[in-house]
Amino acid sequence: MRSYSLTLLANASQKIDVPGDFFRIKSASASSAVLVQVGTGPFTSLDEGEAIKFERNEFSQLTIKSAVAQTVVLIIGYGVMFDDSPVVSVVGTVSMEPANTLDNGGDVSLLAAAETAIRAADASVLSVVVKADIANTVAVRIGTTGVAAATGYPLEPGETLVISTTAAISGYNADAAAQNIHVLPLRTI
Repeated sequence: MRSYSLTLLANASQKIDVPGDFFRIKSASASSAVLVQVGTGPFTSLDEGEAIKFERNEFSQLTIKSAVAQTVVLIIGYGVMFDDSPVVSVVGTVSMEPANTLDNGGDVSLLAAAETAIRAADASVLSVVVKADIANTVAVRIGTTGVAAATGYPLEPGETLVISTTAAISGYNADAAAQNIHVLPLRTI
């Protein structure tokens, strides 16, 4: 395996005469797709980190092209090269405080073929635990105001959903009979 650094001009191609059965786009400075042609075959679009391994064939030439000017680093050779070193960039500060109290919550009956308000918007609520009653006969939809039969999260009978939000939460029941859910808000005071 060997590393090749290419400075590409927009829409101009560069040929690399090197044999191998594996190549990987290690980096692309503009984070724009790189077009790679193996021999005289068609161009294939690859993003940074993507690779191609030929199991039964080899190549002797690659043509590299980009729609924008950028520097591209390729790893080319025989075999397979894994690079599992993740790059993580964090900017800013995140402070997550646990809830210091909870309401007793309660049961909410979602009426037949209707949207029902579950919780009003509340800035002191960190998250809300919503559990569909095990005796429900169908999934209900959980979302915000305007949730309907084909929108929101489908909450199956007996399933629990934790929603981290201060926004209003509503439910929709498409069935002909009422369905019940249990709600427990976690809050900071």
